[in-house]
Amino acid sequence: MGQFLSFLNLIWKSCKAWWTRNDWVKNEEPLARYVPGGYCAVSIGDRIGVRARYRILRKLGWGGRSTVWLVECKQTGNLFALKILTGSATIQNGERDLKLFHRIRDAKIDDPGGQHLLQLHDHFLVESPNGRHLCLVLDLVAPNVASFSIHWAGRRLPEEFSRIVVRQCALAVAALHRCGVVHTDIKPINISLVLPPYVDKWALLLGMKDRQCITHTSPTGIKVTRFCTKRVSYPIPSASDQLSARVWRDVHVKITDLHSAHVLNQGVKRKIPVRSSALRAPEVCLDGPWGCPVDVWALGCLAYELCIGQSLFPIGTDSYSIPYLHVLQFGPYPDSVLARGRNSPFTDQRLLQVTLARRTEFRVSLETTAQKAGGAPPDRQNFLDFLAWALTLDQVERPMADELLKHPWLLSLR
Repeated sequence: MGQFLSFLNLIWKSCKAWWTRNDWVKNEEPLARYVPGGYCAVSIGDRIGVRARYRILRKLGWGGRSTVWLVECKQTGNLFALKILTGSATIQNGERDLKLFHRIRDAKIDDPGGQHLLQLHDHFLVESPNGRHLCLVLDLVAPNVASFSIHWAGRRLPEEFSRIVVRQCALAVAALHRCGVVHTDIKPINISLVLPPYVDKWALLLGMKDRQCITHTSPTGIKVTRFCTKRVSYPIPSASDQLSARVWRDVHVKITDLHSAHVLNQGVKRKIPVRSSALRAPEVCLDGPWGCPVDVWALGCLAYELCIGQSLFPIGTDSYSIPYLHVLQFGPYPDSVLARGRNSPFTDQRLLQVTLARRTEFRVSLETTAQKAGGAPPDRQNFLDFLAWALTLDQVERPMADELLKHPWLLSLR
């Protein structure tokens, strides 16, 4: 009996070890999406592109529209990120995505903002049982700022680092606006760090032999090997150095994900240009005319989130509630803002007048909001003044991205 129990225990441990080894699978792209219109199945070691120019080295990530892979160009030896769109995304958005990248490239941005925009180096189409897939060869970037922030208590990033990120994003946004493009989705998850120059490519390839993968049969009967995501890591300064301006001097970020971007003066604008309701500027909430100032509003929200460690307005708040939160935080919408709104209940002054949001005793200042969340950063007054300027309710009076760069909070970078 004892031997039998030992045998069962051995089986249990083996099954548990197998399950633990493969527990990562639940965090990868769903197998059910390897169907026509879905993901393109590729493997590490595959050569892809015109004349098999790129060799796939490891998986960097995935999303609803694509998988992303680390690749090496056999001609130059340079490393890139290869984004392989799903079959349906290629049909629905492929041409649009290419036009946006080409528009930015053709603008020949030679100002500092251009280096903070993700660049397209090559593109091609591949065929798979699931359709045609557009492949975009892009700059290789490290983790996004949202994932980088988990290394700090309360996700409050050092002020010096935050100012550098906001300044570089403002440069990038200004460059986009000069191209006639509004990003509409500026937030930490869409801002990625670039590896410092002292990190060489061989450091990225360490551990490649220890790759995890598992082979399944897709719903259509095709063998699919799914790989464990191995993201590019970014060096974390020691705790004693994190408040030093010197340690952040090599920080370089790029704005990514142009999926929600909009080209001005080309056709009808999307009714809701900003997917995250917490980032919507007043003109968007009121369904009024909108343009470049929506990105400046988002830069204000970005500065608050990086320095304070939480979103200014709760993520997930329904779009109907956001105008009330605006009024609670900043006071009533000016008549000029309400007059430009259309098809919105908030354009009725009488409705706002009878809400609690119009009552002075319920309003809170930015300083109070920041204090409740743990306090403003050391350069408190300049920080709060920057927020108030970027988050001006009337888009006509809100500064442009170029003007934000002249604010003392960004000019005081050491």
